[in-house]
Amino acid sequence: MIINVDINLEHFRYSLVGDGYTLKEAEALTNGELIRLFELRIITNMETEYYKGLRLGLYTAKED
Repeated sequence: MIINVDINLEHFRYSLVGDGYTLKEAEALTNGELIRLFELRIITNMETEYYKGLRLGLYTAKED
């Protein structure tokens, strides 16, 4: 499934400052690198919350 999301890459770039990136590092990131970081953050958050719910017994694991 493809999901299209409109984000402001410059806002995302500067949101990284203070969240593990220096201003210089954030400004050096390409748009492609920003998009990949955004994707990884979504995937990481989704997986973290899925396994948290599983540990809490909110549902049982589903086979992919």
